[in-house]
Amino acid sequence: MIRLRKTITAEFLEQTEPQLVSLIHERLIEFRKRHLSSTIYRLAISIIKPVTILGVLASLCLIYLGGHLLFAIVSLTFFAIVLVLFWDKDKVEARTVAIGKRYWHWHAAVHAKRMLKVAKRTAPFNAEYDFRGDLLTYYRTTDTRSELGWARRIAGIRYGGNGFVLIYKSAKSFYPNTLILLDSSDVPISYWDEIGVANGHQHANSESGRNG
Repeated sequence: MIRLRKTITAEFLEQTEPQLVSLIHERLIEFRKRHLSSTIYRLAISIIKPVTILGVLASLCLIYLGGHLLFAIVSLTFFAIVLVLFWDKDKVEARTVAIGKRYWHWHAAVHAKRMLKVAKRTAPFNAEYDFRGDLLTYYRTTDTRSELGWARRIAGIRYGGNGFVLIYKSAKSFYPNTLILLDSSDVPISYWDEIGVANGHQHANSESGRNG
């Protein structure tokens, strides 16, 4: 068994939150990059332009023939707008990446706030962790009280930050399911090896090497 303890202050949490947001956001962006490089996404982007051109031509034919005029005008307007937006594939991808970064940063910030909500409300306190095999129990304690935070089985992959460790249930998980308010160096590497929780940064590098 390993028992570790750390004093948590409001100042520490204020410093930790931006780092937490950054790490969660970084991982979300990595998922987004994989999506943008997927065969299905590339195929969808490549066929939008020719399909839209066909839509414009079909709408013009309807207008010329005088059938369903209102529908034809609405269709022409729709296909024309889509064609303008998707004409340059490189600009489409650049715009998608830019919008995605802002969107996922917002998601990361919301998730980080949620993970730190109770700690912020409780600070200052001592964060105490009991490591018993893959069972991790977390307590929030002060001089006058002790409160059980949670107890859960730890599995998946880990990411270490400055003053915290994030656990993802698996390499495919979008969001972390456990936040440990300890420096990553506080927990012996032998413990992580024993319960099979891999270093996420090393895992990402190995995946990148295989894909490359």
